[in-house]
Amino acid sequence: MVMRVYGEVVTIDVLLPHNQVEQLKGENATLFKQLSEANLQFTTAVTDNRILKSDVEALRVKVSTSLLLPKSVATTIE
Repeated sequence: MVMRVYGEVVTIDVLLPHNQVEQLKGENATLFKQLSEANLQFTTAVTDNRILKSDVEALRVKVSTSLLLPKSVATTIE
């Protein structure tokens, strides 16, 4: 992180005590890891959702086909 003070570029290390900088770096690493894990979970959920939607559509076609088949067979017999 960089800040401008009176036209000069000053890094955050100069403005904060060393231990606070290290703490913030640790928090940043933890938050980045959590974000990466959440992104992976989201991507997996999107993929699973697409697969489920496809499966539901396939089942709808099977159900509508099976409901129509006996009627058409019965009509042909009469």
